[in-house]
Amino acid sequence: MQSGRCKQEASGSEDENADVSAGTLDGVETFGRMMVLAPALLKKLPRMLPEDAAAACRALSRTKFFDNDIIRSVRLRV
Repeated sequence: MQSGRCKQEASGSEDENADVSAGTLDGVETFGRMMVLAPALLKKLPRMLPEDAAAACRALSRTKFFDNDIIRSVRLRV
């Protein structure tokens, strides 16, 4: 049985490895879903294709999820 700390660490790594492709991001409709995808998005943005980065911008705008670290990373990507 895992301790609470181990579960949190496992959950954190799952969040960072979530799919943040254009198809996934175009399907995001809620602020809460962006909260779940934010760690993976922040991790993967520097290596994303332009199409995926554009989908990230659309998802951020649609959900009104304005995270400074993510926006800075998008700005450096473009």
